[in-house]
Amino acid sequence: MITTVTIIEDDRKYAGLLKEIIDKDKEMACIATYFNCETALTGFKENPTNVIIMDIQLPDGNGIDLTAQFKKLHSPLHIIINTSFDDDQRVFNSLKVGANGYIIKMDDPDNIVGSIKEVLQGGAPMSMSIARKVVEYFNKREIKAERLEALSDKENELLYLLSKGLLYREVVEIMNIAMNTVKKHCGNIYRKLQVNNRTEAIILLNKKG
Repeated sequence: MITTVTIIEDDRKYAGLLKEIIDKDKEMACIATYFNCETALTGFKENPTNVIIMDIQLPDGNGIDLTAQFKKLHSPLHIIINTSFDDDQRVFNSLKVGANGYIIKMDDPDNIVGSIKEVLQGGAPMSMSIARKVVEYFNKREIKAERLEALSDKENELLYLLSKGLLYREVVEIMNIAMNTVKKHCGNIYRKLQVNNRTEAIILLNKKG
């Protein structure tokens, strides 16, 4: 069975190169190429495929929003982001809306065939630099979770109250403890979370998810 591929890319020369590489593989066929969001949305409805190679920067929108739309309208569908951008925000926003892979254009274009085959087998093809970002992101989340879990129930309660903007004297009344106890708890919280002050502790708390 032939795997059908759609390319959404505003650089016509680069799109042509990808199509040529894909069509050389006997198991694949690039049956459509679109250069903007509007034609991609209308064209894909009439001519759906198994895999989409998606650029992010498009003349009338961006590939991240387009990925979200395609994922809602068409299932199952494999979408591989193929872009020059490697910043954290675009990477994680793409993965959040359902992208199945993230490839940087600086990589060898010939690798696109392997990426398509990998995604069809349930994998998540990523450039090495992108995979590193993902690993670092989850490592940081685990470290934050471990630090927060080290807090006692009282320390968690106190930190939650502080995150709501309460003053120390208000915390004293709500928790029915002495001011010195509040300050002692705060010192323990900062030490366990490895932060220097209340603001940094609250930021860490808000980023725990």
